Amino acid sequence: MLNLTYLHSPEFNHKYSYEGPLGAFYTPDLSQFRLWAPTATRVQLSLGQGQKWLLDLQANSQQPGLWTLDLQGDFYLQDYTYLLTFPDGSVQESADPYAVAARANGKPSVLLDPEAYHPENWADDPVPPPLDQAEIAIYEIHIRDLTMGPNNGIYHKGKFLGLCEAGTRTAQGQPSGLDYLRSLGVSHIQLMPCFDFATVDEAGDLSFNAQYNWGYDPLNYNVVEGSYSTEPQDPVSRIIEFKTLVNTLHQAGFKVIMDVVYNHVYDLACSPLNQTVPGYYFRLREDGQLWDGTGCGNETASEQAMFRRYMIDSLCYWARSFHIDGFRFDLMGIHDVETMQAVRQALDRIDPEIILIGEGWQMGNHPAGIRPSDQRQAQQLPGIRFFNDQFRDALRGSNFGHDAQGFLSRDTSLAKTRQVYHNILGQPDHGYYRDASQSVIYTECHDNATLYDKLRLSLGDMSVDESMKRQAMAFSIQCLSFGTLFFHAGQEFMRSKQGLDNTYKSPDEINALDYDRVAQYPQLGLLFRRLLVQRKEMGVFSLSSYTDINQAVQTYRLEEGHIAYQINFEGQFYLIVHNALSSAWYLDLPAGEWQPLLAQWSLPEKPERAFPSLRKQLQVEALESILLKQISQS
Repeated sequence: MLNLTYLHSPEFNHKYSYEGPLGAFYTPDLSQFRLWAPTATRVQLSLGQGQKWLLDLQANSQQPGLWTLDLQGDFYLQDYTYLLTFPDGSVQESADPYAVAARANGKPSVLLDPEAYHPENWADDPVPPPLDQAEIAIYEIHIRDLTMGPNNGIYHKGKFLGLCEAGTRTAQGQPSGLDYLRSLGVSHIQLMPCFDFATVDEAGDLSFNAQYNWGYDPLNYNVVEGSYSTEPQDPVSRIIEFKTLVNTLHQAGFKVIMDVVYNHVYDLACSPLNQTVPGYYFRLREDGQLWDGTGCGNETASEQAMFRRYMIDSLCYWARSFHIDGFRFDLMGIHDVETMQAVRQALDRIDPEIILIGEGWQMGNHPAGIRPSDQRQAQQLPGIRFFNDQFRDALRGSNFGHDAQGFLSRDTSLAKTRQVYHNILGQPDHGYYRDASQSVIYTECHDNATLYDKLRLSLGDMSVDESMKRQAMAFSIQCLSFGTLFFHAGQEFMRSKQGLDNTYKSPDEINALDYDRVAQYPQLGLLFRRLLVQRKEMGVFSLSSYTDINQAVQTYRLEEGHIAYQINFEGQFYLIVHNALSSAWYLDLPAGEWQPLLAQWSLPEKPERAFPSLRKQLQVEALESILLKQISQS
């Protein structure tokens, strides 16, 4: 195998880096093709359907590595690919890595102007107003999960348009799809991958249980996924329908976050990046073999000048052309600090309100001197938020082993209790974050077992009552903590995936959202919504500065299984109490008269409490969280 490590040298990057336009640009009178392929000796354009034109691109004499072709005439919706010849005589046919449209399954690329296609009211697409920290609540969804269920009343099942349908109900009368999202009180809808991914056959059977994937297997980064379109073979429909979804969510008051996966590709053999410049975009060992820090067979090299540029161009395209309000970076620790800083700066020029969150795990094989964008580098990455796995693990136990327990599952040691409390303050023990906003606080996401399943795997079978108490405490701790709230679809009704950890290719019967489960646990949904409202009303959770948080919060009690902390903010005094033990806790109250604002009054064996005011002592039931407000100091 040819050793291509020379492509990663400073000399190569300096000589061949290019900042001008890349891709195919269509007008009715002129189509322009611009491809960066510095190691190719010849590049040809294969254009058209059926009978194809085979045309040579010209090497640009002013810019090494750039190949160009201008065609007079109208080539609207013509298919195209590139044929590249390399020094060893091999010829590779590739889609355009900068393609914005494609046929089913990502090849060939299609020539069109993406800005020409949009819903009728796209020009008036509302921009949701800026939010402060306390108002942010991210809700992660998968298009098929929310629309595919056989009895959910949604017509366009498994499609972008299915989530645009208003007024849908299940056979049992429960709101589904868009109406259900509207009922939650969250601020952001995070869409699991909606770019073109490889492992669903877009031209195949897309019915219930036929095929499924989360989408973390990138093929064409700037093309909308076709399996979510009503017409996968039509390159225009997927653009219009995805914009329709974004517009619908904006009209409903949501901001939209897009899950992006630049850290690896599905298969180098079919990746346009590797087909056009073999070896350049991926980290290589000294012997020329691929590094695999992702566990997916390869890892991209964001420190390479033209891949850094590619990431930034791609993100700006989605932000500008599809009005995306935020991005979630899969395995962000694979990328380097300089790239993520440049991403933040580029998106700030479009809209500084664009939110960036990522998995800052320590992983990857970064060259010497290259800093990875993991949590250890948070100080160098202002404006980027990190999934706080310490918050998650302290509450539910480590994901590595079903038996691992946390504060919610009977590990109420003083060390664990303290760890939970530090994370409540947005200050995890690792001490990496600049401020609390960088702490994305969550107890479940699409990865690993749902919280409901994890608790049952850790503790064995539980009564419905006990399961609800532990889930309710998770909500209470999460919503009454400092940081950026993140929820996984369905955790508000104890979503189960039958105990399975990673359901990335499990059938729809495992992954589809069961909206009727809402009716089984209505108290949890009510508590979830009330906590989000209460969090905003208190105001204090808008604080991000550690100095400000430490001035506003005072520890009241911190002992095994018991956490109580006081808040003094803008003349209002609060007391928040969490009892993770299986026995009642009798807590002496600070001086004054205290009014309970929120308790787990929604649990099934308890009628709604009248919430009388209290003095001197509070009885905190087993597995209960209570929020009190001081109404009199005497």
